[in-house]
Amino acid sequence: MDISTISDEFPVGQLKAECLGPKIPGLNQSLWDMFAAAADKHFNEEALCSLWQPPDHLSSRLEIGQTDPETHITPITNENRVGMVTPKSCSASLRWTFGQLREKAESLATWLKQRGCIKGDNLVVFVWNSAEWVLFLWAAARLKMPFVPLDPRSSDKDVMNYLSLAPPQVLVVLDPDMFPILESIGNVKVRISLSKVSEGRMNWHSLPGLMGNLPIENISFTPLNDDGKEPGHELAMILFTSGTTSVPKGCPHTASNIWSATFDYDPVARKNGCQNKWLIHTPVWHIFAIGQAVRGWRDGSSVVFATEKFDVTASLRALQKENITHVGAVPLLAKALVAHPEFPGKDSLSLSYVTMGGTLIKDEDVRFCKEHLGSDAVIQGSGMTEGSPIVSWRRDDPMLKNGYHLGVGKVLPGARLKICSPKSNVPLNKDEAGELHIGGTSVIDGYLNGIDSESFYTDDVGKWFITGDQATIDADDVLYISGRSKDIIIRGGENLVPSKIEYCLQDLGITAKAIGLEDSIAGEVPVAVLQSCSKEITKAHMAKAIVETLGQAYALHSIITLDDLHLKAFPMTATGKIRKVELKDIVNKHFATISEAKKTNPSEKLIAQLRGIWAELTNATPDQISVEDDVTNFADSITRLRFCKILWTRIGQRLYLPDLEKNNTIEQQTKLLMERSYHEDSSTFISDNVSYIDGQSNPNASHQSGRKVPHSQGGNMRQHHHTLIETTNAALQKFGLTWENDIEDVLAIKDTFQGFAKGQRPKSYRHRIALEIKDNSSSQVRAALEKSLLTRPVLRTILVEVSGAPAVHAVLRPSQAA
Repeated sequence: MDISTISDEFPVGQLKAECLGPKIPGLNQSLWDMFAAAADKHFNEEALCSLWQPPDHLSSRLEIGQTDPETHITPITNENRVGMVTPKSCSASLRWTFGQLREKAESLATWLKQRGCIKGDNLVVFVWNSAEWVLFLWAAARLKMPFVPLDPRSSDKDVMNYLSLAPPQVLVVLDPDMFPILESIGNVKVRISLSKVSEGRMNWHSLPGLMGNLPIENISFTPLNDDGKEPGHELAMILFTSGTTSVPKGCPHTASNIWSATFDYDPVARKNGCQNKWLIHTPVWHIFAIGQAVRGWRDGSSVVFATEKFDVTASLRALQKENITHVGAVPLLAKALVAHPEFPGKDSLSLSYVTMGGTLIKDEDVRFCKEHLGSDAVIQGSGMTEGSPIVSWRRDDPMLKNGYHLGVGKVLPGARLKICSPKSNVPLNKDEAGELHIGGTSVIDGYLNGIDSESFYTDDVGKWFITGDQATIDADDVLYISGRSKDIIIRGGENLVPSKIEYCLQDLGITAKAIGLEDSIAGEVPVAVLQSCSKEITKAHMAKAIVETLGQAYALHSIITLDDLHLKAFPMTATGKIRKVELKDIVNKHFATISEAKKTNPSEKLIAQLRGIWAELTNATPDQISVEDDVTNFADSITRLRFCKILWTRIGQRLYLPDLEKNNTIEQQTKLLMERSYHEDSSTFISDNVSYIDGQSNPNASHQSGRKVPHSQGGNMRQHHHTLIETTNAALQKFGLTWENDIEDVLAIKDTFQGFAKGQRPKSYRHRIALEIKDNSSSQVRAALEKSLLTRPVLRTILVEVSGAPAVHAVLRPSQAA
């Protein structure tokens, strides 16, 4: 098939950022077809090793009688039916061959079928990394029941969300007491507990007792009735997103999706004829672990569980004693393994292939794994619950230099990629940054119950999913991911990538997360949240390094630690992803509290107040800023504009950018403000008796506190405020707007512009500009304008002429047009 002809308008391989992976044949098969084929080919080879579970666990009485009494393990042979010696150090562990696993799965499937379970029923399991998870996955595949693995630590709220989207017909739990709310779930055909069941729970079955009484040999499984669907299109798994940015969503994967996602695009040959072994230490309800396990079985490899929940010591021992060849890891895990006191050295390991993901992989990460873990290959890849993997590398790709490339990878068979502008489905040019869209046979068609349907669409090529990732595709079709669109910090209309700040700090040996803090002038400003504060590296050093590396636009508003936020760790999902939305909310509330405290406790001297503001904006301490320092040397125009805003909202004094250009030191600014205080009324002089409303700098303030109007003890200010409200309401009335509901702020107009504002030629002041825009739809132009209006209050103003006083600008609150 010539994929370059799929899109005549945007030919693949030319200028447009669109890549289509080769089609994968033979996808019209069930998941059981895959498992059965592996069992036929590798019948006597090991399929599962669970090091933390005893060898006779989930065995029938017949099997227990047949096991070797000395080692308590069924003898295992290799693919040539030649006996293999099992390491004695791990002999007392659960081990199943492919043949044994298939027999157990078919036996359990028969038992479930006898109790009314049919194709399409949801088999929901709340279990750890264990033989039980494997057994129920294979049994579900045999019955063509959707397999739904869930986190046993889930909150009651999440559990009810999961089960409302994927109602269970078979429900499997560690213990019935773990979720009392499960008793209220109706229409459940079979309830199974992995532990013993008390006498009072008549509707629950104990799995150990159940398996002990099931016949294993001579199972005759009746073929399932054909429902007319094309093979492979039946639902095989339902996985839930981690919920880092919203409520977890259900991802329904068909058998074809799984066949496509586990296609072996870069086969790893066995070393000396020995079976490959995959160590699975990520949670088994996560697509990363599921994909590795299924891909391993499809290849005839053994899947190894070191322990029920991740433990670095258990993983390290498994790597060595089980001769693990394949493992998934993030850089932090690799370093933890090497730093462990039991680390035996790379010569004691047998790693062939390390898969890295979950973060930006650097050259030194690949080099570290090769030099210290001794892996033949270290390959990064990327995917998500909606489809994984989507991109990766083949080991023989000539673009890899010593096994590394800065890009995440190239599109894999069964997948497709393109980069588009926000709210557009049209691919950008290569090397242009935009939003990543993915599709193909490895990707789901939509979420359960049609949730977030706007994230999916269909064009002439096929179905696409809008990921929300910021990315680019270069001229060599290599994908680069810079971060989540929702994580992007928009400072004065410029997009700042948080990962750049995080990796800059990482180079200093500091683990941190960068988030955007709401700001009334810049829109957002970057804040770094450190896991801990280094004694060797000061915050000033960190701030300087970021500006020198990334530029003034990336200057940090503040550097804080988890201790400052009263957190012991970053808020995370069960799979270790940081919940940045939750972290952002915590940080904004933290600074809102500080802002409120500063507003109600003004300093005694103006010079100290100015130094405090400049220090806050430049992430320094007041004593680090001299009153004779030129502020233009350390503050760009946006930072200076923010200073003017804070000066007004916090102190009640006005300075403008031209003022700062002429008075560029704190000493000069103080002198100017003090001079003005002698010539203006009591509403503007500095006094400890004056308090100010600063709703814009406090994201939790009410709408009524959104106007920055100083309140003094004198009556003149209150009268002026009352007149301003009446005049503004009169101007708003013809538009159907009101002061209470629609005014966000009031901005003064400089004396030099008052003549223009009130003059005879209004077009000289309120002029219009016509722009010619090419190659963009009206919806794209509108989206860009709406985005600009959010961060530029002056574009949302109306002129208010107050009798006997200077004219002002009233800023309208942004709102969605009808």
